[in-house]
Amino acid sequence: MRYGSTTTRVLRAEHLAAIALQTGRQKDRDRLRMLIDQAGMNREYLTDILVRHGLEEKWREWTR
Repeated sequence: MRYGSTTTRVLRAEHLAAIALQTGRQKDRDRLRMLIDQAGMNREYLTDILVRHGLEEKWREWTR
């Protein structure tokens, strides 16, 4: 993505959700709830990220 004359990388909401899940602090759990509610994430893409980074069990626990 370009910002002015600078090329930059932008994380997708799914990656931010995985990072928040992995970190697990209260503010990250709040951010994860917000992302799920508002970001319109691609669940299939999120699942792929969770599998790649070994976060499936954390996700199952969090979504109970």
